[in-house]
Amino acid sequence: MVNKLLTPAEKDFLITELANERKIEPALLRAIVDIESSSQGFYSKDSEFSNKCKVRFEPDFFQRFASTRPFFLPASITIEAAKKESRFTGRMAYEQAILQSPSSAIKATSFGLGQILGMNYKIVGFNSLIEFSNAMEDSEYKQLETLVRFISSNKSLLIAAREKNFVEIARLYNGPNYLSRNYDRKLADAYKILKRKRAVAA
Repeated sequence: MVNKLLTPAEKDFLITELANERKIEPALLRAIVDIESSSQGFYSKDSEFSNKCKVRFEPDFFQRFASTRPFFLPASITIEAAKKESRFTGRMAYEQAILQSPSSAIKATSFGLGQILGMNYKIVGFNSLIEFSNAMEDSEYKQLETLVRFISSNKSLLIAAREKNFVEIARLYNGPNYLSRNYDRKLADAYKILKRKRAVAA
């Protein structure tokens, strides 16, 4: 039985193994995990959502898939404004959206260490949305495997990861809005910090 949470040593070992299998530098994969989820696939023990998968719900994606607004959004709040508020993008919002439209909610939510969007469930090897979401709720081990499958599913993304092309990784992994979030710069900085830490520890 796989533990839900990996120890830091187990996480480091698994990231190294998965990265090496795909000819990706482990520090690059660690940087993605660090930026996407602060290297934590589940909410902390002191959180009201302790032991549940860390998620980000996207109200605009939900509206696209469900053809209606999330029922819990006040009429005075636009979708664009809702995207900037944690109360409309966090775990509670996701669980409320599940009550309205389970399939749309899962498709519109990013999960776990790699924050993989549910709409990608097929390309990361799952037969259904429920199978995907169950795996994300199961363990950090499965979350990391899914992250690597996502990178491997896109040849251009895999090449960018191998070449450490941060701009291209950001565009392909995080979407066209990566510039507004400085995703490429954050990823590059995280990679450099991790490399320095490794060098000091060696």
